[in-house]
Amino acid sequence: MAGIDSDETCKYAFEVNNESTFIHKDIKKITGDELEKLYPAECTRVLVGCAPCQTFSNHTQKNRSRCEDEKWDLLYSFTTLIREVQPEIVSMENVPEITKYDVFTDFVAVLKSLGYKVFWNTVYCPDYGIPQSRKRLVLLASKLGAIEIIPATHTRQQYKTVQDTIGTLEVLAVGEVSALDLLHRTSTLSYINMKRIRQSKPGGTWMDWDEDLRSPCHKKDSGRSYSGVYARMSWDCLAPTVTTQFYR
Repeated sequence: MAGIDSDETCKYAFEVNNESTFIHKDIKKITGDELEKLYPAECTRVLVGCAPCQTFSNHTQKNRSRCEDEKWDLLYSFTTLIREVQPEIVSMENVPEITKYDVFTDFVAVLKSLGYKVFWNTVYCPDYGIPQSRKRLVLLASKLGAIEIIPATHTRQQYKTVQDTIGTLEVLAVGEVSALDLLHRTSTLSYINMKRIRQSKPGGTWMDWDEDLRSPCHKKDSGRSYSGVYARMSWDCLAPTVTTQFYR
C-alpha cells in the first residue's frame, strides 16, 4: 500500500497510521506505469482517490467561480489514472454536493464505459465509527461484480464521542508538542485568547464570553451566524465537522 499527495504534511499521519509508504508528488504528474509498479504481483488492485472537497462545498461555490479554482480538475486527473491502470476496485469520497457537477457525472460515465459496476451513496460518518457529525459521499466501483458499501457498523448509542477519541492524550501546556505524537500539539496563545478559552463552555460558543472578549466581527449582524468559530467541543458528544483550518 502507498499514499500519494502534493501536501507533504500528510506524510507523518499516513505512514504512522498505515505503516506504509508516502509519496510526495502531484497526482497530475503521476503516470499509470508508476502506479502499476506499486502493486504486488497477482493482487487485487485497489485505487482510492479524493479531490479536495472545498472545491465542491456549498460555501466555496457561493464565493468562487469554477475557473478560479485550480483544483477543480483533479478528479479528471484521477480518471486518467483509472483509464491507464484499470484496477479491480476503485473508490472515491467527497462532499455530497459533488453530484451536482459535470465532473462527477463524467467520472461515473467513464467508470461504466470501462466495465465497472458503480455504486455511490451519502453516508453519515458516525454510523461507521467516525466521531464527527459529518456526511460524505462514498463511491465504489468494481470489475469483479456488483459492489456496495457495508451496512452501518454503529448505532446512535455506540457513536464515538470526543472523549472516546482524544480522552487519553497527554496534557500539554501552551505551545508544546507531544514527544509521542507529533500531531498532538497546542498553539501559542495571546493573553486575550487565553481569557477566551477560560470562558468557553463545553458545547458553547463565543457568545458565552464577556462582551470585551468578543472579536469586532462577532458584533456585526453578519458575524453572529458564525457560531462555530471559537466554539468548544463537548466531551460527551460527537465533534462537529473538522475542517482544514480547524487548528487556527
